[in-house]
Amino acid sequence: MLQTLKLPELSRDPEAELTVSEWYRRPGESFRKDDPLAEILFDKAAFDFNAPSDGRLVEIYVPAGGKGRPGDPLALIETEGEEA
Repeated sequence: MLQTLKLPELSRDPEAELTVSEWYRRPGESFRKDDPLAEILFDKAAFDFNAPSDGRLVEIYVPAGGKGRPGDPLALIETEGEEA
């Protein structure tokens, strides 16, 4: 099943700006639940964005160095064991 991952809400401010500093996976690569997928910067702190389930990264919407707001689409994943 395809699932859109969204930028996390690291602030109560819906206009907060988050930066994706690095992706740990590339499209087509598999991952396990809780594996870090990307590093997100907010307010001078870095946070790992972890996988919600086992799956495969299909598409990155916010590239490394890209910015977005909490709730914006981050990436598209396909969860394992289910048809897309």
